[in-house]
Amino acid sequence: MINLTKDVLIIKSGQDLERSIKEAIAKAKACVSKVLFESKHIAPSKISSGSVNEYYQASVLRFFNDHLDPVNAPVYDEDWVHNLHTCTMKTPDAKIAKQVVPKTAHDWINKSSLERLAKDSILILHFLWQEKAVLLPLDTKKPTGSHETKKKHFELAAADYTEVLALVSKPFVAHANYEHILDITTVMKPSAIKNFE
Repeated sequence: MINLTKDVLIIKSGQDLERSIKEAIAKAKACVSKVLFESKHIAPSKISSGSVNEYYQASVLRFFNDHLDPVNAPVYDEDWVHNLHTCTMKTPDAKIAKQVVPKTAHDWINKSSLERLAKDSILILHFLWQEKAVLLPLDTKKPTGSHETKKKHFELAAADYTEVLALVSKPFVAHANYEHILDITTVMKPSAIKNFE
């Protein structure tokens, strides 16, 4: 199915959706930890919203540290998904951000951390889509980040792309190994290749 609207379409509901949301957050945290920090444990207290902080890109670990705590976690439902999608649009409003992140992260919300939440929200939505809980709009960006040893706009979740996304990404994502995916550029006109970069 394809989502031709400007909003996220939610496929699952109830406990299935809640389970998928929790799993998507866990996958997003694991992805950032593995891809950008070689799975090194990072204490949430070491992550700051200042871009000079070495763990700045690990903001998802701080925002969603208590995402499974029933006391601090928000209600994971359709409204939460819509609010998360709203957070992907530029810098989210603090009021909406507080409906997305656990209560323990509310005191960390500021302009810089809200900019990071926008990127973290895209990553979580990507994993929600992978969980088959949502259909994302066509204009949804791929989850990207940067790191000292990685290039800017580094595709964080490339190793976890679905088959179709891996097919169109393979020639342009050198850090992911797609063993059974063909190289689409072998059957494309050279002038068309730049449209996929």
